[in-house]
Amino acid sequence: MQEEPLVASDLLGIMGNNYPISDSTANTIESSNYEVSPTIVQTLNQNIINDELINSPMNDLLATIDVLETKRQQAVTESISDRIKESDLDSAFAILNLESGDWAIQNKIGLLKASTTQYSDAFELLNNYNETDQNGSDFKVLYSIILSIDSSGRLLNEISDRRINYQKHS
Repeated sequence: MQEEPLVASDLLGIMGNNYPISDSTANTIESSNYEVSPTIVQTLNQNIINDELINSPMNDLLATIDVLETKRQQAVTESISDRIKESDLDSAFAILNLESGDWAIQNKIGLLKASTTQYSDAFELLNNYNETDQNGSDFKVLYSIILSIDSSGRLLNEISDRRINYQKHS
């Protein structure tokens, strides 16, 4: 019984899963009755290029930078929390002033709100806050409501659902 040659798609699948192939395997394919079309070779080479782009040193570096930035942000957040626990709000603000981005601004607003005496500063920061996504928009709406309630001396549990919906849509 004579084996039939593999069709191009089967050969491409086998070679693609085992690429790059060793020199001895390449020599075996060359000396066999299999005709490896230029299309298959080009496809395999393109797959290698794409794989190298996906798994490139630059992408590895960018992933490492992303991990390190996340760790740095966690350390900053922990440091801010420690300053707040120690009632050292000035140091917490100083740390936040060195940071940029939505999370830093949101934390400043939250910290100003928590201080309960700096509502005008919190409102000003909130009014100047340019939300960049839906989370930022939601934050701005929520803190507008919370700051309005707190600055008027009321508690959140004193506000009815109807009143919150009215404030949210006005």
